[in-house]
Amino acid sequence: MISTRILVILCGLLFTFNYDICSYYYDVDIHTAEWWNLRFKLYSLQWNLLGLAVFLNVDRLTKMILLPVLAIFMGDLKDRVFFEYTERHWSDWILVILSIILIAIIWRNGKPGRRDLESNP
Repeated sequence: MISTRILVILCGLLFTFNYDICSYYYDVDIHTAEWWNLRFKLYSLQWNLLGLAVFLNVDRLTKMILLPVLAIFMGDLKDRVFFEYTERHWSDWILVILSIILIAIIWRNGKPGRRDLESNP
């Protein structure tokens, strides 16, 4: 399983060095639009990693609330990488439907999360 610490450290490194990563691939003075597009893709990736790190360590109710937010984060990253990110695509609706299905599965499953087990010995 992916460690939460590794995800948070990776997110911090991406945030710290995103300017350098963008400048490595594009000269900001010549390729300004490409430079900013890459920077926004890195920001979107950081939000996805941070959301995943939080999702791995919360109780069931918080997971149900966080799941649609993660679906939006993932949809944003997908749109920035593969599509024109100013429009809705059919794949956005698939993410919404899948997150609703996963919410129902989490609700029905009812297994306590890590924090539930720690608070109720």
